[in-house]
Amino acid sequence: MKSVQSWNNILSYIKANLGVPINMLELSDDDLVTYLSENTLVEFSNYVPKTEYTLIDKGNLVDDKIYKYEIPVNKYIIDVVDVYTLKYQVPSDMSPMTSPEDIIKRVIENKYSDIVRSLNSVITFKFEQPKYLIFFTDAITQYLPAVVEYQTVYDNLNEIPADMYQYFKKLCLADTMIMVGNMRSKFQLSTPFGQIMTNADELKQLGMQLRQEVLQALNTLPPDKLIVFI
Repeated sequence: MKSVQSWNNILSYIKANLGVPINMLELSDDDLVTYLSENTLVEFSNYVPKTEYTLIDKGNLVDDKIYKYEIPVNKYIIDVVDVYTLKYQVPSDMSPMTSPEDIIKRVIENKYSDIVRSLNSVITFKFEQPKYLIFFTDAITQYLPAVVEYQTVYDNLNEIPADMYQYFKKLCLADTMIMVGNMRSKFQLSTPFGQIMTNADELKQLGMQLRQEVLQALNTLPPDKLIVFI
């Protein structure tokens, strides 16, 4: 079954709201997708990020004076949520973790279960763009490899949570309206009856209003982690 969450779906949504084909867009589909993927998707991911996991080990150390490690991923990292170390032994009745993939898989599958309690969360670290972790103690070296939980941009639109996709669609529409409005403000239509102004200002204003509404809604989303006082 073809995924509803796709760039074709986004383009259809934008064109329907902007009256295409009666009103033609000044951008090709490819140019529009490039702009939205490089700008709108990145901004949206800052509000509703994709969570991924990787490992750091002693081989990722880049500065032993400040315990600075490079996160071994080739993608934009928005933020690091947490770092988990194997401080405690895994119970004997559980299968052993014999590879880095086993460790990451165990963290993902049991994030909110008892096994995560055996993965000690490292609190004293700082994330430094573009992909560095600085620890405030050398204790981290005793528990490597460690699992890094980080936030990044979506690779595919079908990875966006279904209930959040509507916000992304509206943000894409808003950014397109603003961009097209800016482009149309650069020219006027000449006719035998004189100059005809385009709807550039109105389109841009509507786009800015829609963008503000979407970002305000995203700002009110509940956090992924709730603080519980016991």
